[in-house]
Amino acid sequence: MMFRIVYTSASKTMMTERGLQQILRSARRNNAMNLVTGLLIYHDGCFFQVLEGPKEAVETCYAHITKDTRHSDCVTLARGTVVSRIFSEWWMSYRTHDDLAPSQRNQLVSLRQLANKAKTGQVVSDLKTNAILLAFLSGFRDLGLTG
Repeated sequence: MMFRIVYTSASKTMMTERGLQQILRSARRNNAMNLVTGLLIYHDGCFFQVLEGPKEAVETCYAHITKDTRHSDCVTLARGTVVSRIFSEWWMSYRTHDDLAPSQRNQLVSLRQLANKAKTGQVVSDLKTNAILLAFLSGFRDLGLTG
């Protein structure tokens, strides 16, 4: 059995690409050591993240995140035991709305592509996590999900 936490938080300042890359390097290194996989989305000052893996490792990772001074207002959207991972191959997938180089497309997709897939339930197999993701993405008018 695996454990999953889905949360959102607000960035205290708008993140730069360099700042995001620093977060990703650290997350990927630590997550690989602790067998934690997941997804990180950053858009317009907001983070959305799914963490999954052994319960103790996920709880420890999340506790560290909630103390990180780069963001505030952590809101846990889902937490609990799950049968299997959604992001089994991603130590930390990062998705952004920026256009990507062709060499990156096997690992990343644009946030707009992710939003379009979420509308049809094609992002993740877990319906609850997909619904939470869609609700998060629907808050951004520039993605065209409201209406």
